[in-house]
Amino acid sequence: GVQVPWGGTRLPALARTRTTRTHARRREALVALGTTVLVHAPPGECQARAAQEEEGVHHTDERTGGSGEPGSATMALEPGCVYKGQIVVERGETLVIEAPREAAGSTSPTCWLEHVTSVPYEPVIRVLPGGTCKVEGRGCLGVRHGSPSVASNFAIEVDCGASLTLNDTMVTSATGTGIGIEGASACSIQRCVIRDCKEHGVAAYDDIETGAVGGVVHIVDTDITGCKGYGVLARGEGVRVSVSRSRVSGGKQKYNSVAGSEITETL
Repeated sequence: GVQVPWGGTRLPALARTRTTRTHARRREALVALGTTVLVHAPPGECQARAAQEEEGVHHTDERTGGSGEPGSATMALEPGCVYKGQIVVERGETLVIEAPREAAGSTSPTCWLEHVTSVPYEPVIRVLPGGTCKVEGRGCLGVRHGSPSVASNFAIEVDCGASLTLNDTMVTSATGTGIGIEGASACSIQRCVIRDCKEHGVAAYDDIETGAVGGVVHIVDTDITGCKGYGVLARGEGVRVSVSRSRVSGGKQKYNSVAGSEITETL
């Protein structure tokens, strides 16, 4: 495997961390696709280092090894750490984010993916058109977001034609919506908690820029609570959202389906 000394940064090409301009070239080191990536801090130093991190800059020791499918990579997280920065999954690539197995079943997150920035329109995770992201939170992963913007303000953004599978993860946004799905995208949300978002819990739209219609979102065994907008918002021709065995509430109301979209609920 490849080892990077503490203080360096190495991330898979499909999960490039967008840093502040000053550190962009110095911090962005890429690993070839088809590897397994382990990102972690030395024992006992994670929380201290996380508190000192600059916006969007990782201070990590990373090891790569093994091989996956072409165009795919795995990011394995360590317990107790805060990973700061933006993760972007490129077109045609697959990223798997795995929470630590030893912390599985926790009642609250023990590790976080966090992107809190003054730069607008920046989610924590963005899946570009044709990309795929699978998040295995195992009940111990949290996604925390803050980025000022009038529209397209999401903790997790799934672009037109992209795919997201989100399992056992908590998501919150201090400035916008928890999960935003735009255009003909596929999204599965299972056993998650989406809470305390300034706007909506989940929002699914058609794609205004490309004219793509449709999009399928499945929400299963998930709690959506404390959001100031709608629990689930659907807008656009052919957008379909199914909600099964979930508890949903919203500051405005539980659901809002407009402009040819449909939300169905199964208790």
